[in-house]
Amino acid sequence: ERVVHLHPELDTAKPFWSGVLPGEPSLTKTDLSQLYKFDRPGKYFIQVSRPDNDCLDENGKPAVVKSNIITITIIG
Repeated sequence: ERVVHLHPELDTAKPFWSGVLPGEPSLTKTDLSQLYKFDRPGKYFIQVSRPDNDCLDENGKPAVVKSNIITITIIG
């Protein structure tokens, strides 16, 4: 579930470019609890994506590049 902020300027869920090249790791830190609620035990799956303007799909639009999926397990 997404976190809803009382003040829109606190919403940090806007897209950003971290400058990661294909096949390279990213050390960018993001506080996911500012974006989503992790208030219940369970498994949470996270994947990030971005358009790649250097690689076009069959429709001529930027291809979507996706990260590996990571799993966060919260034990209550």
